[in-house]
Parts: sequence; C-alpha cells; structure tokens
Amino acid sequence: MGDGLVVQKSSLIECLDSKPGAISSDNPFYWYIHLKSLGKRAQTKEIVEEAVNGFNVDNHAYTILKVIAKKHLTREVCEIAVCKNGLNLKYVPEQYRDISMCMSAVRSDGGALRDVPTQILLGDKGYEICLTAVCNDFEGQTLSFVPDCYLRGKEGKALCEAAVRANGYALEYVPKRLITKELARAAIETPFPVKEILWPDGSCLARSAYRSYRPVLSLVPEKCMSEELVALSARLYPESLSYAPSEFVSRDLCLELVERDPMNLRYVPMPDKKLVDSALQTNPRAILAVPESMLTLKRCRDALRRDPTIPIEKLPESYRKKLEKEFRSDAFVKYEPIALETPSVTDDETQAISCSDEPHAYDLSVADGSAETIYYISDIHLEHQLVKQPNDIVKLSLPEIQERIDNKIAELLASVPDTRSTLLIGGDVADSVELEALFYERLTSFSSRHDWWQGDIFAVLGNHELWDGDPTGLEPARPIDEIITDYRQAMPRGVTLLENELFIVYKGLRSTVLGEDAILNASVEELAEACVNSTFLLLGGIGFSGLNPVYNAEMGLYRAAVSTEEDIARSRRFRAIYEKVLASAENIPVIVLTHTQMADWSDARYNPKWIYVSGHTHQNMFLLQDDGTSVFSDNQVGYKPKPWHLNGFTVDVHRYDPFKDYPDGIHQITREQYVEFNRCQGIMMQGMKHPGDLYALKYGGVYMFVLESASSLCLLEGGRRHKLDYDISYYYENLPEYVRKVRSAFMPYQKALSMVSDEVMAIGGSGSIHGCIVDIDWFNHIYLNPFDGKVTPYFALNTTDKLVFKDVESLLSSSPFPPQLSNGESMLMRYLGTPSREKKLPILSRASSKEWELAVVPQVVLDRSMYEPSRIMRSIQYIFDQNVLRVWNDAILAIDNNDDIQALPGASKLLDS
Repeated sequence: MGDGLVVQKSSLIECLDSKPGAISSDNPFYWYIHLKSLGKRAQTKEIVEEAVNGFNVDNHAYTILKVIAKKHLTREVCEIAVCKNGLNLKYVPEQYRDISMCMSAVRSDGGALRDVPTQILLGDKGYEICLTAVCNDFEGQTLSFVPDCYLRGKEGKALCEAAVRANGYALEYVPKRLITKELARAAIETPFPVKEILWPDGSCLARSAYRSYRPVLSLVPEKCMSEELVALSARLYPESLSYAPSEFVSRDLCLELVERDPMNLRYVPMPDKKLVDSALQTNPRAILAVPESMLTLKRCRDALRRDPTIPIEKLPESYRKKLEKEFRSDAFVKYEPIALETPSVTDDETQAISCSDEPHAYDLSVADGSAETIYYISDIHLEHQLVKQPNDIVKLSLPEIQERIDNKIAELLASVPDTRSTLLIGGDVADSVELEALFYERLTSFSSRHDWWQGDIFAVLGNHELWDGDPTGLEPARPIDEIITDYRQAMPRGVTLLENELFIVYKGLRSTVLGEDAILNASVEELAEACVNSTFLLLGGIGFSGLNPVYNAEMGLYRAAVSTEEDIARSRRFRAIYEKVLASAENIPVIVLTHTQMADWSDARYNPKWIYVSGHTHQNMFLLQDDGTSVFSDNQVGYKPKPWHLNGFTVDVHRYDPFKDYPDGIHQITREQYVEFNRCQGIMMQGMKHPGDLYALKYGGVYMFVLESASSLCLLEGGRRHKLDYDISYYYENLPEYVRKVRSAFMPYQKALSMVSDEVMAIGGSGSIHGCIVDIDWFNHIYLNPFDGKVTPYFALNTTDKLVFKDVESLLSSSPFPPQLSNGESMLMRYLGTPSREKKLPILSRASSKEWELAVVPQVVLDRSMYEPSRIMRSIQYIFDQNVLRVWNDAILAIDNNDDIQALPGASKLLDS
C-alpha cells in the first residue's frame, strides 16, 4: 500500500519522481525500506552487512532477514539479526538454524519458538530452549509451540509456571491437569508484558496480549475458581466480574468496585436496588450501566436532571418519548434523523434516488475499454451486529467473537463475484481499536468460513471509533490524533486508513499517501501535475460535522473526544484539503470517502466529475444526475442486525501514458521508456535486451512499437519480436486504417466476450477475460470460439489437460473442482436459482437448451488447439483495452471497405498470422 510522503525541502513532484521508498538515512527504518526497494538482485555483501548492523528496530512486522537475498544470508548476518529481533529466525537458512541460533532467537522474542526445527526442540537442549522462550513471551502464545512431551510431570509444571509468570495469558495453553489455584493466582497477578514497538511514522505502539477482549480470569477452569481469586482479579481488572461465576461474586466486592467507580456497575452480574441507587447517587451517568430490567422512569428522569448530557437514545424506548419532551428543546424534539443532503435537483435531472437492502452495482463507465468495480460499505457497528444487545459483546470470548465476525464476512464476500477489487469502508466499524482490528484481520485472512479480501482496502474512521472503547464517555478523553494513530497501526497489511489524506497511484506505478501538510504546502500547479499523472485518486477522512446544526459534537456525537470547537475546526481542515484538491483536479476523477455527508463539512455543491461515498446517517440513499454527479450513501448497515452485502460502482480503468504529450508521428525512444509504458499500461515485462533502435509509432492515440536493427525491422509484442516485411514509414502510414478494420471486425466479438463475462459474474464467477477465454475461477472457464461463436465450458489443470463440457450446468455440477462462491456454497445453486435464467443468462443457458446435444460423459481433450487463437486474440485485445497494436497481418489491409465484416465468421482471416 501507500509508502507515505512527507514534503520538506524538495518539491512534491521531485519527491514523487524520486526512487520509490527513498527516505532519509537517519530514519530508523531506513535500512529495511532501502533493501526492500533496492531489490534482492541488486544487493551486495557490503550493503547487507551495513544494513544488518545498522537496523536496530525491534518490530515483529519488520524482520530484516525477510528482505535480504538468500545468497547474502551468512551465519554472521543471521546471528546479528536474530539477536536484535528473534522473529528473524523464520528467514534463517536451514543450515544455520542450529541450537545456538535458536537460543539467541528465543532470548530476544519467545515467539520465535514456532520456527525452531523439530529435531532441535526434541533434542538435548530442547527443554532449555522452550524454558527460555516462555520466559520472553510478549503475546502469551509461546507455550502453544512447546512439544507435549515437555508438558508433563515436574518439568512440565515448572515450564508452565515460568510461562504464566512471564505472561498470564499463557494460562490458556497450560494443560488443564496442570492448572492449580496457585498457578491461576500467579497468572492473574502477573503484570502484562509490554514491548514498545516503533513504527515508520515515528509513533510507538505497545505490543502485548489481547487483554482488551477478556481478562485472564476467563481462562481459569471452574475447579480453581474461588471468591478470593475473583476478588483479586476484579480489583485489578473490574471487567473480570463479567466472566466470573455468580456464586463467587460477593456483594461486598460489588459494593467496593461500584464505590470506586459507579460505572463498574456494568460488570456486576445481578445488582440489587441498593447497589444501583448507590451508583446513581455518586454518578448519574451510571444510568447507562444499569440493567434494563432495573431501569425505571423515575431513575432515568432523576439521572437526566442531574446530567442533561446523558444520551436519551441509550435509555429504554418505552421511556424515550416522555423524556425527550421533558429534556430536549422544541427544535431537538422535532428533529428527524438527517437524510443525505444533496443538491437541489428536478425530476428530469435525477436518474435515481432510492433505498434498498439488495446489492447494487452502478455502471459509471463511459469508455469501451477496461473497467473496474469498486465496492463499498459503512456503519457496520459490530457491537450491535454480532449480538442482540450491545453490552453482550463483552460476554463473548475471543474465539466466539472471531467466529461471529467470520460468519458475517462470509456473508459479505458472497455478495460479490471477485474479491480482488478495491473495497471502501466508510467508518463506524466498531467502538474500539481492538474489535476493529480484529474485523480487519479476519477480513484480510483466510478462515474455514470464508476466503479473504484480496484487493486493496481503504478505510476512514467514524464518530464511533473516536469513542475509543468508552461508549459512555466517562473515561478521560485522549487526543484525537493519538486515537487515530492507534487505529492506523492496528490495521493489517492491505488496509490503508485515510484521515485528511489523498491516496494516489502515481504514473500507474507508485502508490503514495499525500498527508495533510503535503497537500496544503504544495502549490496548486504541483498538486495538479501529480494528480493528472495519477491513475487512481482517493481523498479520505472522517470529515466531521461542524456545519450540522443538530448532529454534532455538542449533542455527544463523539462523546468526550471532540469538543464543539474542535468539531468545527476539524471540519474546516477537511474542507481546506478538499478545496485544494478540487482546485488541482477538478476535471479528473477523484473518489471522496468520508464518514459524514458532505453537507456536514461543506456547503459547496458536488463536483460532477467526482464520486462521493459516505455513511453516518443510517438512511440508505444514492444520487445519480445527468451531469455525472454520483453520491453513494446507500450501504449503511446500522444498528439493527441484518444480512451484509457490498454495493459497488464500475468506473473506467485509467492508465498513465508517458507518451500522451507526444504528437502523432514516429519517435525514437529508450528501452527504459518502452518498459515504463508497458508496465503503466498493465503489461508486465522485465526488460528489453534485444539490440537495435526502438521506435514508437503514434497515430490517433494508438501505439505500435518496433525495433530496428541493421538486418531487420520487428514488431514488438512486449519482449517478443515479430519480423516485418516493409520499412517503418509503411506501417505508420497504414496504422489508422489497419486499426479501424481490426476494430470493426472484432468489435461484435469483444461485445460477445463482455456479455459472457457479465453473465459469469452474475452467477458469482470471476469474469476475467484473456483472449477467447472467460474465467469462472482458477480451474473452470468458458471458451468463446472466434470461428463459429460456439460457447464451450471446460475445466483445465493446465494448458494440456482439459475436460470439456457441452453445457454450463454440467460444468458447475460435475467439474473435478466445482466452482464455489466465496462463502463456500456451490455456484450451481446460484445458477439454477437465477429467476428467468434464459432471459438473464442467455449465453450461459444456451448450451442447456433443447437445441444442443447433451453429452452424458464429458469429452476428454488433450490438445492445445484452443490456446493459439486465444493467444492471438489476447494480443488483439490490446487494441481495445490499451490502444496498443501488437499483431500485424497485411491481409487485413486487403479487406474491401464495402465488405460486411463480422467478428465470428470472419475471425479466421484475422487469426491467420
């Protein structure tokens, strides 16, 4: 993802054009980033040795050996690395992973035990290594890597005791037979080990066990539970009461905890009237911690009289209307939840304003070339979606939370055909860093319930994230920037959190995040140059609500984290960034992702060239206007548990063209320019090593690249050469006519391929097109014969071994690896369940009609006949998708202009090359 960009001495464009990943040598992460950007082939022994000695950052996510070429992984280099960060052991070559190396690793970080070879673990020094490892355990999991043979008898007891005294969470992996009351007490009393982890942005984050999910008391078996143990845990961590058996919770303990902090009432299993009234007397806001069964109108009224800032919406619905009349102003009582503020439009201007719980994919593409779908969702509110009552979330164990999140993610992924796309998440995922981090971790990881999101994920925070795990707002508020930093560092790889930042893909190659200072300090001209040379732009942030007259910080929208003044100031900050980008990229497609709607932070009109995505209102609406205005706020999940899905919008794929300013003509270019052009167009190639002079032929936006040597002229197809018969001027002069005839001949076929792709995606398949083939998934495909237009479903392990089916239904049901949706369900069921299938899937269902002969057993095909025309077709597709000519056949120029050129019958003429 983005490597972050700080603009200091040099200009914005100089920074962007500098080598990706270039940072100052005084940055603690310099050597890691330098080696990674340098590439393993370019590394030298001297550079590696200097890097290993100079890299002193102990961060589990930045193991220096991971980015070093294997040929430079000497014993000395590995020893230095594992002493600084034991997790480097994973990348130590097998021949060096001996007892000494392993011992050094676990002394540094006990988690390295997972990478100690089995033969060493079971050898003479195995127990000693395990003992050393569990004594240096920062995450409470090291004991799970210890062989069972060491968890028996006196040795096992000693090992387990050492583990829990180093990290109480190790109790989870202690065999139940070895857990005693004394060991449980030791685990609870053990301070949580904390290691300060430095991150590239200069922030520090404490690395420790997942205490936020559950206390150690939840790991104690019932046989070891006692009033004394519960009291010990509760006095250290009051939330322990939620996990303690009620018979071990004394009333005196509850009274003690409530006297210390009335909000501890939320953890008391069954508080009595006296305890509730005592808590309310001390702090009226404790009304939010009173069980609903004990909430009376009198108690609610008394609490609100003493503290009018208590959110009425958190009180029982049966009392809400009466209390609103008494405690809210007339303006507030009459106020309805804010709907999406949109520009005033007439019915003629508006294409659609709607609300629906069904998935939608809006087509905003205008060109005939490649397009991509971007998906979005907001306001997931895990605390509400995973349980019936929000407070119930604290009663779940970590595995239970993971399971419920996995089930909802499976639901989410099942609503889209391809998880390799871009996903936007518009805030209010959860109320705490810990729960939000767990959601993103599960979303980007494979589980037994679902696949993972394989594309890029961009997220912004919402007002709920700023509650900072304290929905009642009683804890001292932390600075907003500190909260945001914690969320940013908690995001797994593949997730980019934006706050007042612009994400760009510069020249189609470099993903970069421009921060607030970089945007505001750059001139409009510099920022405009950066934007016009970028193929993807996404502006993101909370946005805030300084312009909203009712739903703002004053009414407790952000709890104690944001004052009214700061709400207004933060809204102005985002608007300033928005207007700076608007001045620089008004006519360039930009996606604006915010939590709050635009009317909350700006009174300007939408830019019709841009796309706006937001949430927050819990009222699903979208706006599409004839002038291009696109506003999507129609996939907000909200509080009430419901099925999840993704909505999407399809936009044209924008590619950077380094030759866009070149006039039509024949231009000599360098090898570096040719390689850059191909990579920016999504055509990957390693380099151009053939001798000769390179020329770019440009005419009407279409390119043809040739290589001229002393003996020949060749057409270039990436790194491949095809000999040409005439001089270079012949091809330049005939280029426009050639392209016109190819496009005319193949346009119907291209449209047919696109129709097949659309139908495949409609049943949950990939829909990727390459040559004559449309992918259903990795193994199952649809082949559209360019000679007769016949649709052939087939299964292939490789280009030789294939099984051909005569109808799609047979493929979906009888393939050796039947296609599945991302939630594991059979794609056949979606295909069969498609209403009016022959109408909605005319091509895919065609083979199963009575007009086609059905085969009982699939025909085994062991030739490669379909792949040669498909390869050529793929080369021809570049004319449509990237405006690059890579196949030349002089016979095409001989086609009479009056001929009725059709794609399928006439395809053989074009493929004969």
